[in-house]
Amino acid sequence: MMLRVLLIAFFCPFVLAVEPLRLAIYLPSFPPYMFFTPERAEPQGIVVDLLTLFSAEESLQLEFVADNRKGGEQRLYNGEVSAMILSPDWVSHPDRLIFSQPILPYNDYLFRLQRPDNTEIMQGSTICTREYYVYPNLTDLFDSQYLLRVDATGEASLLKMLENGRCDYAYIHDQTAYWLIGREFPQLKLQKLSSYMAEDAIRLAFHPRWQPVLQRLDSFIDRLREGGELETLRKNYVQE
Repeated sequence: MMLRVLLIAFFCPFVLAVEPLRLAIYLPSFPPYMFFTPERAEPQGIVVDLLTLFSAEESLQLEFVADNRKGGEQRLYNGEVSAMILSPDWVSHPDRLIFSQPILPYNDYLFRLQRPDNTEIMQGSTICTREYYVYPNLTDLFDSQYLLRVDATGEASLLKMLENGRCDYAYIHDQTAYWLIGREFPQLKLQKLSSYMAEDAIRLAFHPRWQPVLQRLDSFIDRLREGGELETLRKNYVQE
């Protein structure tokens, strides 16, 4: 599935000679950074808005290519898409990609259903995670089966599994958790644990031939951060 958004309002021969900037969109969605809703066929989210602004300024044509996490990464290696939300720690071949500066910081946390006790995380506890995702600080624990990984297709499914008791904990980005609880799981009362917390930031991975555009994007991100517009984009989707 490919959704195309033309971001220029006038004919420009230069643009016709430039390859479209194709962003791989995760299926299922990756809120609040990129997601679909029943009300809108086009993707939306923080990163979608960021690249929409950047593409308009650069007179680039922006296209969205929907795929799952694994398929999108392979398309990126092959040059079929230009960019995707990926961190160097998440990918199989970081040397084959180039990465933007950190766009927005986030933390990965273990969440559990709210309860009064402070029980330690026990050996054999089940952790809901997203399929195809790499979790560097949990890899050894999963490999040794000290903790047991239970994969879900997306973050919404992950929280649904936690709610239904199919896992003891869910490991999820804090910004994504806040977005989902505010919009899809208002009844869900969760506790955020400090154990195995990981600090990271949302980045974009590009195919190497996009190096000149990536350099301009990094400058654009700096400008939005300094002017406060980047935080405004975040707050349009996440109210903590």
